Amino acid sequence: MIHRDPLPKERPGVLDHMAFTARDLPGTIETLKREGIEYELRRLAGGGIWQLFFHDPCGAKVEFDFDKDEPAPAGHAET
Repeated sequence: MIHRDPLPKERPGVLDHMAFTARDLPGTIETLKREGIEYELRRLAGGGIWQLFFHDPCGAKVEFDFDKDEPAPAGHAET
């Protein structure tokens, strides 16, 4: 395929992101930090599940969902 214009850095497609159930939120955050991987951590309103978003080496967006009872990682509020 030949492109006339450069492709945008963020390209929408059929798949927005992949989501997985995960365990050990503090350990996962520690690993992402150690590997220099940027991430976004959210907690659903009312003390719900933790949602952790990051991009894999190929640029695909990944979501890890952690149980609401997982402890907050160091530097993140329990809210």
